[in-house]
Amino acid sequence: MSDDVREPRTFEPPPWERDQFDELRKQRDVERTRLDEELASARQQEARAHDTPAAPVTPAAASTAPTVSDPARARAAGAAPGPDTRVSDEEMAEMLAGLAAQEPSTAESLWKAGTIAAAIVIGVGAITALVGLVLAVSQGAAKGMVGTMVGAATAAFGIVLAAVGGWVLYTALKKRGA
Repeated sequence: MSDDVREPRTFEPPPWERDQFDELRKQRDVERTRLDEELASARQQEARAHDTPAAPVTPAAASTAPTVSDPARARAAGAAPGPDTRVSDEEMAEMLAGLAAQEPSTAESLWKAGTIAAAIVIGVGAITALVGLVLAVSQGAAKGMVGTMVGAATAAFGIVLAAVGGWVLYTALKKRGA
């Protein structure tokens, strides 16, 4: 590798759009400042509601403060305590069973559509293979090498199409038992 590491260029708007980008940047900065102030005031009100002394929150610190789910660790780390999201294994199993009951089973009805589609593809592939064989035999004698090659290519395409249909049929019938 070379020692020449290219620095990524920062985006600069074209000159005719520069004013619009500056205005958008100012609006975004004003909105971010307003949201930081609202967050700081909300945290101070929450601290007053819990009768605990509120640490002064600066807007820059408010946006980077980590949340910790354990209140004791949150106080020790100086972070805002987050909601307690611990779930027991029994509750988790119950929730997963409820979700599994709500989830529709697609395998029950789709295997029929897959079987029908596979039968159609196998039929088209078999007919194409037969037409290719007939072309190879009949046109081969009349047109020479080109007729034989066209017929053989058509027959090979039909065989591949029938094989794809067989694979679709196999997977569709396999889904039926799932």
